[in-house]
Amino acid sequence: MTKKNVYLCQAGNKYGNNVFLPYSTGVIISYSLSIDQIKSNFDFKDNFFIKEEIESVVKKMVSPVVAGFSSYIWNFEYNKQLAKQIKNKFPDCLVVFGGHQIPFNTENFFTDHKYIDILVHGDGEIVFSEILLELLSSKPDFTKINNLSINIDGQTVRTETKHHKLDINKIPSPYLTGVFDKIIKLPYSFTASLETNRGCPYGCAYCDWGSPLTNCKTIIPFDEKRVEKEIEWFGKNKVEFVMGCDSNFGILPRDNKFVDKFIKVKNKYGFPRKFRVAYAKNSNQAIFEMNKKLNENKMCKGVTLSFQSLHDKTLEAIGRINLRLDNFKELLQQYNNENIPTYTEIILGLPHETYDTFCEGLNILLENGQHSSINIYHCEIFPNSLMGDQKYRELYGIKSVRVPAVLSHSVPGINDIREYDEIVIGTSTQPVNDWKKSCIFAWAIQCFHCLGLTQYISIFTRNECEISYSKFYKDLISYGEKKPDSVIGRELIVISQIIDRVIGGGSWEFVINKFGEISWTIEEGSFLNIIASKKEFYDELKEYLVSYLNKVEPDKISDLIKYSSQMVIDPFCQRTMELDLNYDFNRYFNEFYRGIAERSELINIKNKLIFSEIEEFGGNLSNYAREIIWYGRKGGKFFHSQDKIETQYLS
Repeated sequence: MTKKNVYLCQAGNKYGNNVFLPYSTGVIISYSLSIDQIKSNFDFKDNFFIKEEIESVVKKMVSPVVAGFSSYIWNFEYNKQLAKQIKNKFPDCLVVFGGHQIPFNTENFFTDHKYIDILVHGDGEIVFSEILLELLSSKPDFTKINNLSINIDGQTVRTETKHHKLDINKIPSPYLTGVFDKIIKLPYSFTASLETNRGCPYGCAYCDWGSPLTNCKTIIPFDEKRVEKEIEWFGKNKVEFVMGCDSNFGILPRDNKFVDKFIKVKNKYGFPRKFRVAYAKNSNQAIFEMNKKLNENKMCKGVTLSFQSLHDKTLEAIGRINLRLDNFKELLQQYNNENIPTYTEIILGLPHETYDTFCEGLNILLENGQHSSINIYHCEIFPNSLMGDQKYRELYGIKSVRVPAVLSHSVPGINDIREYDEIVIGTSTQPVNDWKKSCIFAWAIQCFHCLGLTQYISIFTRNECEISYSKFYKDLISYGEKKPDSVIGRELIVISQIIDRVIGGGSWEFVINKFGEISWTIEEGSFLNIIASKKEFYDELKEYLVSYLNKVEPDKISDLIKYSSQMVIDPFCQRTMELDLNYDFNRYFNEFYRGIAERSELINIKNKLIFSEIEEFGGNLSNYAREIIWYGRKGGKFFHSQDKIETQYLS
């Protein structure tokens, strides 16, 4: 008997030679093949997992009966273009779409997407298998299957919404059942996805994970032994990176066992090299201990201590409860002492936020010790989130725009099919002009502070002159606006133009050819432009600070500028460098970061700093940008490492 051919597609981007294993379509296959009637009647031919040329993909297909697509914000447009071409060549092929990007409101969906036959809402394992089984009928009737939107002559027929009570442990692991055995032999470096559970107990308005539409409020764990076997599989098959799919890793006590398993497997096979996951929203000591172990075994890429906002009314509107600030400060200090990178996430464009509350929120994070990394994301509208609901949008006056998605560090134009994000550019409390001002303030914090250009200066100014971080950076922006020909002024003009472009529906794309033909985030692009004019930048900054900090001795400002400039690695640094100072700034800042004192004493003593084992780039700008900003940003590689700095006191 000839089997019916099924093709699945979870197309992803390539990051150099690294690609993601297509886990979502993998579990569809593994579950379907656990049903004898499907196994004996269908042949899963290909599981497309890289964004290839569409014509090339279609040519590989032979008599497809079903083409299934797992759709997300990073591949939805690609999937639609591929599906359209499949339907043109194989009009009898049943085209099925599922995934997070499939809206629950599908009333007019098929008007513009006539080439799609069925949409699957929610988890797809059971529903997709039911579609295949129905295809074996002499007259298939898909209206009998729950959780579908069906295209019947361009009209949407919606079947009953019913949340399956699936025992997720009845879904065989695609790793352990051989689904990826063929793919894993291909010449790529792989990233694998790991589910230890499903569900999220929270209901953040901007997220569709805990949305009422998805019915995922309960955490359902996968069998512990299964997860441990999958971790072993990653090691045996030399998987480079593992991305956890859990919404709140560490929320269950058993998660510590999985960390131990990862370490054991890496010590045995040398793989996986890194494990990254979204930790429980209210981080605690248990999560710190997990990260400490991962860090000691060089598996930790850092831990996120998220807030999204620090404005009470905003938190109420989005349904979020934050980590207490005193706990946050204590945890930060613990992570800093163990040299574990931390990242704090903030979302720009949330309800009830204003320009002032947004700036104050960032100021609070800096006041509480988060100097290494504040990641500021633009609020995106997801189709099945509470924020995507029209009534919610009207309630908070949300204004959004659809903009081309930019994959950071990608090569622009490498794929003609653009994906899109819908981002918030204004609310009733933060009109578009104020949103733009907030964007510029966020850019300043990330570029100048978090990437190190003025971090030491602003800390000194806060400690010695009691000028808040927010005032320091607002004043720095004002300086750039008043002096458009300065280094800061030139960058402000560029950033303002990019933001205006985005407001009009354009792209965030920021390419600087001399640093390589790749796209940078706006703060990274500005950092690179400034580093190329490093001497001019710090000369201008010194002149500005002498006036701005007029009660501080000029020789102290001079040393502060020299120290700040020297600490930021540039493309022209030599293997060994020296710096003569009149003040002991290195000890001053080290004590500050280690929390030895809220305000360290700056000692007036001649000293020489000797910097050794510096990574040299010989003026190669593209290599510098790749190693220091692309690969090194999360580890703070833009600063000289303290263990490579020797202090010699001269008197």
